[in-house]
Amino acid sequence: MTTILLVEDDEAFLYSAARHLTEAGYQVVIAADSMAALRELGSEAIDLLVTDIVMPHGKPHGIALARMARMRFAALPIILITGYDNVVGGDSDLPGPLLQKPVGMEVLTQTISKLLAA
Repeated sequence: MTTILLVEDDEAFLYSAARHLTEAGYQVVIAADSMAALRELGSEAIDLLVTDIVMPHGKPHGIALARMARMRFAALPIILITGYDNVVGGDSDLPGPLLQKPVGMEVLTQTISKLLAA
């Protein structure tokens, strides 16, 4: 079974997305911030990382998390999510596709399927 690490500080989105992905047949590990996600990456066999970009104050943002994860696991597929238009700025070297909130669950599931099939 494919295991997805879902990192999101918005509890409503986190649990809604986790429920949808579980119903779609994935095993989902959740983390409310990047520090918890890094602990999960070290303790779980993760097949794909889905992370929000904006994290609680004082925590590494999602792009930093994604890059740290990619340094440890070079082939790890990553999806970034944001609700902000200007959060990425001129950074065109993102470690994975970027989905804009509000992201539909079908779009999320399709993006995951495409990455896992690649």
